[in-house]
Amino acid sequence: MNTTEKKNGELTQFRTSIIKLPQDTGNTTIVQIRKRNGNIVIFDMNRIQIAIGKAFDACQADKEDVATIAADVLQELETIQNSRGEDSVITVETVQDEVEKNLIKYNKYEVAKAYILYREKRAAMRKRDIFKKRINLKPYEYPELYEYVNAVRHSYWVHTEFNYTADVHDFKVNINAAERHAIKHTMLAIAQIEVTVK
Repeated sequence: MNTTEKKNGELTQFRTSIIKLPQDTGNTTIVQIRKRNGNIVIFDMNRIQIAIGKAFDACQADKEDVATIAADVLQELETIQNSRGEDSVITVETVQDEVEKNLIKYNKYEVAKAYILYREKRAAMRKRDIFKKRINLKPYEYPELYEYVNAVRHSYWVHTEFNYTADVHDFKVNINAAERHAIKHTMLAIAQIEVTVK
């Protein structure tokens, strides 16, 4: 048995070890959920049930109340969505908040603690760390700053912004060799400074 088959087998065994939700929970009015990155995906009640089951597993607690707690979470989420309007989309954070509340409501304090600590751990992993060593350029650490690239590129003058025809004519015709030499080397010095600074 290869590694993939082993993992699939373990996942199937884990899912079947969780008590199934009552049938009426499949008729939920919630069809979408907003992830932390802003993407909207299809709402999957099984993911909530699995997350609750993992919290019970972490405490080696009896899973007898998993289905009931998950059903109550779903009911609370539906109430929240109905109060916000049909066009509202439940967020991942809202789902996790409701899971915590219902674990406490059922006096599953150790399970709730494990769930809260897991959330904090995941939040810390997602937190940006400017001192963390990166071995790849993409995806960008701060993608929102990419919109400033063009602004930075246009923060200095370029030759296409101005018409220098008259200046070039004066440089070639209306000044003597000594003045031309002084201007040429002055411009070279300025250009070198710009290159060094940039």
